[in-house]
Amino acid sequence: MRTRQKSYRDYGIGEEEKKKVFQFCQNPSESDRKIIMDAIEHVNPQIAEHLYISLTERKSYQEMFKKSYIPIPEKDFYGYRRKAMWAIYDMMRLCGMVK
Repeated sequence: MRTRQKSYRDYGIGEEEKKKVFQFCQNPSESDRKIIMDAIEHVNPQIAEHLYISLTERKSYQEMFKKSYIPIPEKDFYGYRRKAMWAIYDMMRLCGMVK
């Protein structure tokens, strides 16, 4: 299955996990920023900056696209964002931040 077609469920992320990732990404500490960026760059280094902004500032593809070019279509972007959320959640588990 292509990344753009995978849902949160395909990554094993439910509503509770989504909330935890979004809370973690809001106002991150310096060490949290590193965890977030490492996870995002592993998913797609080409759009890592845009994914970081989308997750930490809760900006949509459309909001960011108005200000700067994003080199992939919107559907692909959100597919990579879901994958990035899975990678961040996985890093959170490895660091003992969630069970």
